[in-house]
Amino acid sequence: MRENLPMSDASRARYSVRKSTRPIWAWLILAGIALYTLFSVLLDHAMRGDPDNPVISDLLDVQLPRWGQNLGHAAMVMILVGGFMCAIAPAAVRLGRHYQLLLWASFVYSLVLVARNLQPRDFLTSAVYSSLAPGCALASCLLFASADRNGWRALIRIVAFGSVVVALIALFEMTQMRSSSRAEAFWRLDTYAKILEVTAIVGFGWFAKARKAWIGAIPLAVLIAATVAMQTRLMVVELVSLFGFYRLFSQRKISTPAVIAMYLAGIMVLGAFYLDVYSPTTLRSIVPASAASFWDRSTEDTRSGQLVDFFRKVPPSTFLLGIGIPRQGEYNGQGSEGIDLGYVNILYLGGVPALILFFVIHLLPVVRCIGCKFDAVDAACLASVMTYGVRLFSSTVPGFSPAYFILLLLIGRCAILQRESKDRRRIARPWRSPMKISEQAGTL
Repeated sequence: MRENLPMSDASRARYSVRKSTRPIWAWLILAGIALYTLFSVLLDHAMRGDPDNPVISDLLDVQLPRWGQNLGHAAMVMILVGGFMCAIAPAAVRLGRHYQLLLWASFVYSLVLVARNLQPRDFLTSAVYSSLAPGCALASCLLFASADRNGWRALIRIVAFGSVVVALIALFEMTQMRSSSRAEAFWRLDTYAKILEVTAIVGFGWFAKARKAWIGAIPLAVLIAATVAMQTRLMVVELVSLFGFYRLFSQRKISTPAVIAMYLAGIMVLGAFYLDVYSPTTLRSIVPASAASFWDRSTEDTRSGQLVDFFRKVPPSTFLLGIGIPRQGEYNGQGSEGIDLGYVNILYLGGVPALILFFVIHLLPVVRCIGCKFDAVDAACLASVMTYGVRLFSSTVPGFSPAYFILLLLIGRCAILQRESKDRRRIARPWRSPMKISEQAGTL
């Protein structure tokens, strides 16, 4: 009969890592993301005027009600506290100590960028939460929320169902459009579409694994419809990337006819809801007009002029260490007055060190998973993060937004998958281990 021997310190440490904690911080993070989504919609509407006369206002000119500002502050606190608690939890060891060192390095470097430009009073403005600023670096702790098994199950379930809810809200907003104006579409759909760009394929993977793929197809169909309504070429590239990378990582492939059917379903969903809410005359005028305007924009050149103007005013030496974090309202190299190229925006603000840290923390885990096959949910997470890397070649920068927070949760899962796939390769190729080589050498 085996004795019940006391556990050694090493065994106790391993046991503490295996034991999953209650996902209380996962629920705190999800609640914070939901509140911040509401805050983002309010802020976006305030910046864009109204649906009848949509304009783009400067962030400095936007004043939300007091309760709206408090809502945003409460959401930020919940997200940052939840992420920090996940980062110091025992389960965080699953990502590896190097990840904690990388995040600390990213946070310290963001402080260096802050010290170059900002004054203490600037810490009370949104500059501290801008791209590459300390608030954005601290938000990267959210990726540790995926290290806990129980927490991850709760997170991915809510993300999948939340994707369907966001898709239905976006669909309702599309039915309220009074014109085919791209400005009105952005007023109504911008925040929801950005969330769907990250979560649509994840929702599809989760429901496909649960044998309810038709539910998971709803976010993808609505995202396709939103692409037409918003007349955004980048979203077409994203849709192709999502399906392509899902095929790359998934054990279960999506056939080409299924992809074509998904695109057609998106257009049919948009048309059906217009037909249900509006008269056939309105249907004939708005939907074809959006599609026609989208087709006209397919050959429109909006980047070459930006490239010339940007590199005329920014010397190449700037990209070595960047300019630091700009004050609120100062030129940050982004948007129509800068350049719509995310990787260049990172170089402009933080230089080569910031780009290296960003790539290693956000994209390297998924790149290392290329060549491996995963189940539907994990393949969807990898596809979403990989597509984000593609999106950075256009008008995207890392920063405080609901979509970016959800993306960090998926990046954490990708880091776990990368470590597990690395362990599987090591087990599958035992002849490469030093022990095996020494044994073979001893027999000669």
